[in-house]
Order: sequence, then C-alpha cells, then structure tokens
Amino acid sequence: MLELLFSQEYILYTIIGVIVLYFVLKKLFKNMLYYLSIKRYVNKSKRLRKKKYNGLKLVEYTAKKRKKNTNNYKKLKRRAKRKVKKYFQYKIDELPRIVKYAQGKLLKKSRKRLAIIVKNERKTLKKFHLTIGVKTILQLTNSYECLDEMILFFHHLPDAILADKDYDIFLDNEGILITYKIS
Repeated sequence: MLELLFSQEYILYTIIGVIVLYFVLKKLFKNMLYYLSIKRYVNKSKRLRKKKYNGLKLVEYTAKKRKKNTNNYKKLKRRAKRKVKKYFQYKIDELPRIVKYAQGKLLKKSRKRLAIIVKNERKTLKKFHLTIGVKTILQLTNSYECLDEMILFFHHLPDAILADKDYDIFLDNEGILITYKIS
C-alpha cells in the first residue's frame, strides 16, 4: 500500500493529502489550545471575583462614598469612582471570554457575543455589546439611577452565563428590566 502511495504517478496526490492533513490538524490543535487557555482564564477569574473584584463588597463601599439618596456614578466621590470604573473595565474584559468558554467546544471556537439589553415592559430602550466600553455603562447608571443594581448584575452574570440560565434585574423606581442575550 505504501509503495503505491509513494510511486511516481501518485506522489503528487500524496503530497497534497499530507499538506491538507497538516493544516487541518494544526487548526484543530490551535483551537484546542485556545479553548484550554480560556478555561484557565475562567478559573482564574472565579478566584479574582471572590477577592479583588467582588461586586457585593463594592456595593457596600460605594454606599458609604456617595451623596445621600443617590444611586448613580456622578454622585460618587473620587476614589469610589476609580474603583467602580476599574470594576466595570474588568467585567468588560472578563465577560466576552466567559461567553466564548461557555458557548464554545474543545475543537471549535465560538463567535457569539454578549449583549446587555435595557427594556421598558415591551420596548427595548437600549441594547449594547460590551466592546463599546465603560462609558456606555456609566451613562446608563447615571440616566436610570441604577449603579448598585448594575454592579450586582455584572457580579452575578458570569455564573448565569456558565450555568446557561436567564438572568435579569428589575428596577422598581424606573420600571425597567436589565437582561442579557448571547447572539
């Protein structure tokens, strides 16, 4: 059989087959390494969420560092603003990787993206992807007075994505619903 593959008339087909096989195996190996690196990142981020980027502790901290009867980013004091901005920046970096891990498979990358949706009963008020940046989230917290709720939403969102469950927060005073969609 090998003598037939390496004979003069079939050598071209053999070379092309080996080259194609090489590129297919290289692509599969690269996807596997990418998936495993994201898996390590997700495990690392779980530890970081408990210690450094804990949303529950941040809500308690921001409650002390803002003007009374307010719940937005504008009314925070300087250090609290920096902490909140750093927290949201970390979440913007973390959540797309968690979506790729949760939606992907070992040998196939996921192209799905996370979208945050703000609804008012039936009407969608705002829909944005996390690639936009921190500014959109901060504007949202200022316009709807929902800083604490947004921090808690982003704190519990990775667990909901990994468990593949729906997760949303309803704001009574504004009458809006904050949810997510992976598309």
